[in-house]
Amino acid sequence: MTQLIIDSLELSYSDLQRLGWSDALIEDYQGFKRSMIPQSGSAVDPNTIYVANRNGFYIDTSTPGYWFNPTNGAITGWIQLI
Repeated sequence: MTQLIIDSLELSYSDLQRLGWSDALIEDYQGFKRSMIPQSGSAVDPNTIYVANRNGFYIDTSTPGYWFNPTNGAITGWIQLI
């Protein structure tokens, strides 16, 4: 069962409740998940719009473009890779 949870980042809050997880553990898991998945949006340039998470990647869905920011928590410093 644990391997299923680790392999699937798409589990919802209610899925985890059904598995018997406490609310505090679910909140921690959801926050960790958000910090590790690349961000995406329609902003052509993420500088001053998106705060870099631990993953450091941003996907522009309108152009498309791929950006990286090496500094976790920074709102500027995004570098366009593609």
